[in-house]
Amino acid sequence: MRTIFAIAATIACSIAVTGCTQKKEQTNLDFTAAAKADDIGKTAYLVNYDTKEKVDSSIIEADTLIHIKTNIKEPAIARLFVGDQRRGVFIIEPGTLTLDEQGNISGSELNNQLQDFEKQLSPLYETVDNDSISQNMRNLAKNRINSLMDSIIAAQNIIGFSQLSDYCYYMDAEQFDSLLTKYPYYKNFENVKRMSEAKKAASDTGIGKKFVDFTIGEGDTATKLSDFVGKGRYTLVDFWASWCGPCRREMKNIKTIYADYNKKGLDVIGVAVWDKKSDTEKAVAQLELPWPQILDAKEIPTNIYGIMGIPHLILFDPQGVVVARNIAGKELRSVVDSVMASNIHHKPATTAIAPDSTTSNTPVSK
Repeated sequence: MRTIFAIAATIACSIAVTGCTQKKEQTNLDFTAAAKADDIGKTAYLVNYDTKEKVDSSIIEADTLIHIKTNIKEPAIARLFVGDQRRGVFIIEPGTLTLDEQGNISGSELNNQLQDFEKQLSPLYETVDNDSISQNMRNLAKNRINSLMDSIIAAQNIIGFSQLSDYCYYMDAEQFDSLLTKYPYYKNFENVKRMSEAKKAASDTGIGKKFVDFTIGEGDTATKLSDFVGKGRYTLVDFWASWCGPCRREMKNIKTIYADYNKKGLDVIGVAVWDKKSDTEKAVAQLELPWPQILDAKEIPTNIYGIMGIPHLILFDPQGVVVARNIAGKELRSVVDSVMASNIHHKPATTAIAPDSTTSNTPVSK
């Protein structure tokens, strides 16, 4: 049986050959995807994931199929939108591609290679996340993940780019710059430039740094982060969106933390990013969130704090200094337990923020 390292080398070699033979000439793309009955009459868009530019679009007809025919210069990562709904991310390339209801795409050699690669990663990630397995086994799985990712990114092509954002997620700015020096091909991508800026912003707002304020809305109804942070209480700020499944799943953990510590000196604040105000309001009601929300924040706070993915939670101390960031699940609970244990003998400097605070629940849309 081939080792996972041999598999990685084979995949990387195959991808490298594919990348070398691609010609930067306009070629036909015939894209078909499953649609829902209530999609009829809506417009479907293929959007370049990197540049955010529209590749092409079509109106969904009565056959409940999305059908887009266009020319593309070279393979690219694309996202499918139906109206304003996201319907998946995949590689588009010349040929006839079909996306089914489960999000599987056929007719694409590059997507087949990417799926094969991800099938190798999946059991390794399961091992890393399995607390019942020994630490040595989990460390071995982490090393194998790194070896696989190194092989893919070394190919310096569109599949490597598709994995780069996940691979660099836990790198600091210096480590990421070093990676780009080693593999300069990726410097040409707009998303990589955004990641570099985000890494710098994350470093400037990292652990031990004072919070950076931001304002959402205008006039008397404007809301500032400083309305809640640095007021003499620990404050857990949750950057999230209504459409984000992991964000919604994390709410149960945050609710438990809030119930245990709100009366002991901890506040929780939600900051809704990359979302529609009305969708956030519906989610707040559905999830029965008892803490205040700063709505319609768009990209303002994520640009300031260098947030590349959500949920992203930042814990500030009573003076507004970052204690921890980008933590969730058991790690979040452990950190909060630790800081609140040291805070338990100190009387909170201010009263808890009222859950029905109208200041944060009704900001002006920008």
